[in-house]
Amino acid sequence: MQVTLIPGDGVGAEITDSVKEIFEYVNAPIEWEQYNVSGMSSAGENLFIQAMDSLKRNRVGLKGILSLPLGRTRHSRSVQEFSSLPSRNPVTSRGT
Repeated sequence: MQVTLIPGDGVGAEITDSVKEIFEYVNAPIEWEQYNVSGMSSAGENLFIQAMDSLKRNRVGLKGILSLPLGRTRHSRSVQEFSSLPSRNPVTSRGT
């Protein structure tokens, strides 16, 4: 299964490798398409387009938080469009 991976800024970028290791450890049949899009920069329009195309094609993705630089009051185009995508945050609890 192809999955789009956008680490994002801050902790998302820091834990991406761990997330990939966990999926590999459990033998999840995932091939990651990683795009290092950032909310901290307005540069990289081509990278943003590639990431959006990947999400549309794969129909599943894992995205970290895209930050807003200090002093800015409006999100970049990438943050606005990624924020408009539907998301699911399923949580299950298994008692011990």
